[in-house]
Amino acid sequence: MIAIERRDLFNATVRPLLLKRYSEVSEFFDGFAAVKSKGKWGFVDESGKEICNPRYFQVDHFVNGHARVRQSFFGNTWTFIDTFGKEIALPKYEEVENFDSEGFARVKFRGKWGFINSIGVEICVPKYADAHDFFNGYAGVKFFKKWGFINTQGDAICEMKYDFVWNFVNGYAMVMKNGLYGFIDKSGKEICEIKYDRVNYFRNDYAVVMKGDNWGAIDSEGKEVCELRYQFVYDFEDGFFVVRDEDQYGSIDGEGKEIYPAVYSDFTEVKNLTLKKLYGRKIS
Repeated sequence: MIAIERRDLFNATVRPLLLKRYSEVSEFFDGFAAVKSKGKWGFVDESGKEICNPRYFQVDHFVNGHARVRQSFFGNTWTFIDTFGKEIALPKYEEVENFDSEGFARVKFRGKWGFINSIGVEICVPKYADAHDFFNGYAGVKFFKKWGFINTQGDAICEMKYDFVWNFVNGYAMVMKNGLYGFIDKSGKEICEIKYDRVNYFRNDYAVVMKGDNWGAIDSEGKEVCELRYQFVYDFEDGFFVVRDEDQYGSIDGEGKEIYPAVYSDFTEVKNLTLKKLYGRKIS
């Protein structure tokens, strides 16, 4: 709400004054607005003071404390400025992507992607065919035709051998190889064989997996704690799984032991019965 109020105040009071000085004034983002004069762009703060004079061919709004700027139409001239209007890296990149929430930005040079940190230092030189933003301390990267991960020091944590990878969530990342799915941990170790047709993210130390038409679940060591024989298995919550078999519901614990057989027609009924049996309560 405070950010919206500041933006509205800027648009109502400062922006009309700026339009007398500049040919264009952007919306207020992250504390700053882009302004255009004589065909070039710069930035002002919320008081209307210039943090950098209009000198760029192209700019983007501020995101996570930095703005993308391009010096000229020709050549590799993209870089970033900080909130003081200072360029943090040489304007040498073909493309740059906004800084992610963990303080890194993807940059492209000579057709390859790398990363810089918030002060413009390359944590890994541009050498990847593609790359994802950092998330939970790791970024998926593609080397030639295969994917793997790097950490925030720019070091690879696993071999680049996967057809695709997804972000680390709750300590594990989904990976795909030859059309099948599995997981790796933060050391890059495969915790299970890459053999499943579908997988869900880990939740509460368990992941629901499918092979063929049958669903089950694995634990954080890759052990199949819930046999792959169900029509569907719901994420582990409150210490148990709800399972569906032939459109009937039941429940099992984290070791695969049956709590209630799959003979109930209503999901909520099984959930409440299990909560009551385990904890003496129902769904809140």
